Amino acid sequence: KFDRLGEAIDGFMSVEELKPLRQTEWSHGTFKEFAHAIQQAAARRLHPMRGHVYAREQWIKSEKREKLQLGLKIDGLRRIAERSGEYAGQRGPFWYDQDGKRHEVWLKDEHPAACVVEILRHDFETPMRGIARWDDYAPYHYNKDEGEYELAYMWDNMDAHMLAKCAEAGGHRKAFQVGDLYIEEEMHQEEVSEGDARREPADAHEETARDVEEVNQALDLGGASGDGAAEQQTPDPNDDLGIGEPSDPKQAAEKPLDPEAATGG
Repeated sequence: KFDRLGEAIDGFMSVEELKPLRQTEWSHGTFKEFAHAIQQAAARRLHPMRGHVYAREQWIKSEKREKLQLGLKIDGLRRIAERSGEYAGQRGPFWYDQDGKRHEVWLKDEHPAACVVEILRHDFETPMRGIARWDDYAPYHYNKDEGEYELAYMWDNMDAHMLAKCAEAGGHRKAFQVGDLYIEEEMHQEEVSEGDARREPADAHEETARDVEEVNQALDLGGASGDGAAEQQTPDPNDDLGIGEPSDPKQAAEKPLDPEAATGG
């Protein structure tokens, strides 16, 4: 099958490169998904071993598994732009605070509210602007132990840099034929949400089972009968019994009030 894949991508990668690649982060998903992702990369001449693309895992709820898909890195977008022959550089990134004031260098302790990167083309009179708002891209995950949202590590420590990458990616997509590929920083928020969605059902089920048992014991349900038995009651599902985790953790913990979204170099 590696031989057939090598033929399908017309020598873009050799069998000797494909086999070890499949043993790395590209080992997830089916071989068919792996082959499709490699064919997508080959069609765009973006090499997985040169930092142009990466293997992205997307949670498929209906199948309860992770699917391997092609993900783009910022260097892959720059590669597409440079190869077009029309790329004339960029302006920015420029960061904006909550008051709308522009900063060429982000020196504040709080997170930037937004970032703008302008992509230039030789044949365009005006630049293509990529705009990234903090709230659109910054990935917060729900920490059940703490009962609150936490910002992902890289975004907490390199906030301006991560947001600038997202803004630059948006500008490249406007200026060049990129299709529906997104860089990994743009997908962090979705990936964190998918991760929470994968964990919640099992955790919620276990907690619900424990809580229901405690409620039943408190109400003396399930077994007693006769004159001396407690009257059997059925808990009202609308009562606030604290059973299980909320289906939407945002209802249980208020999202931190912070800035907004996207790219960088």
